[in-house]
Amino acid sequence: MKRIVFLLVAVALMAATPAQASLLWGQTVRLTYEYPGSGQVWNGNIHDLVVGPGFEISNFPVGDPRTNIDFSDTNIFVTYNSSSAWNPSSFNGFHVFDLNGRSRPSRAPR
Repeated sequence: MKRIVFLLVAVALMAATPAQASLLWGQTVRLTYEYPGSGQVWNGNIHDLVVGPGFEISNFPVGDPRTNIDFSDTNIFVTYNSSSAWNPSSFNGFHVFDLNGRSRPSRAPR
């Protein structure tokens, strides 16, 4: 009987404390546009942004403003305002990372 009660309590505690992740909401992220190679910031496009409501950046990148970018807690939404062509290179695109290294992947309960 004690074993059954212990198991019931353990299951109830696991259900009451879901896994949490320290996600991006309220965190500072860095957004860069890199071209023609990874690590090569194109046209000074470095932006430090706090993730919150609304678009974090509009008319990105500077020099070719075709894109709006909105970060949520778990997603990055990219809206292109017009058609575009991508020049061939070793890297041509966005680089996004948690500037303060505070985001952590979620952990499943044990």
